[in-house]
Amino acid sequence: MRDSTYRTGLTSHPGGFTLLEILVAISLFAIAATTLFTTFNQMTSSVFPLTQREKRYTQAHAMLQRISQDLISLCVTPVAVYTPPDTLDGQQKDRYRISAGKRTFSGQDYSFISFASYSHLPINDDLPQIATRIQYYTDFSDTETVALKRDDTPIVFLDENNRIENDNAILVCEDILEFDIRLVDQEGTWHDQWDSDSSGYHFATPRAIALTLKIGNEEDWELFTTTVFLGVFRENNES
Repeated sequence: MRDSTYRTGLTSHPGGFTLLEILVAISLFAIAATTLFTTFNQMTSSVFPLTQREKRYTQAHAMLQRISQDLISLCVTPVAVYTPPDTLDGQQKDRYRISAGKRTFSGQDYSFISFASYSHLPINDDLPQIATRIQYYTDFSDTETVALKRDDTPIVFLDENNRIENDNAILVCEDILEFDIRLVDQEGTWHDQWDSDSSGYHFATPRAIALTLKIGNEEDWELFTTTVFLGVFRENNES
């Protein structure tokens, strides 16, 4: 009797796979691995800029908060007791003066500012809440990028002959591309420089200070701004 069962030309191999099946499997695995690697590479490359941006925001926020707190705690010599310095008589400058301007550093102009404040940062809890002279200026960081530094010298220990740079200054922000300060007088006029011991500024102190901070690199950077309105100031004192 003829067997009517249909038989294919393929033979089953219960003990393993054919060479063709193995090659197909390897090809599929290679395609999947390449796709996963590409996706992972794209994810990691996008995470790095986010991490850098988060670091910049953290640095900028901490720096602007610090300088704002310093300015809010500003202390100035009241107009009733202030005496303009007379260099001919050897009179010292007012230790509570406000001075600001530009200095060229690493081929670019950056702002600096110096003022007196009750926002002293004590070391080991020494001399808390004492009047101190604070300076913000640019310098090189350990990585040779431009950094913003803060010098905090208590008034009782202040040596006017010290340079603006101080070995005890702390680094508050790195990768500085721009640090700009503008000061407004009681007439509403903005200035890039200030000296409250100068007749050019009527021996007065500013009413507000605007800060601009740009950090990052030439290809990828962030810009931050803030304005601090001063609760303590000295009006024009020029007769």
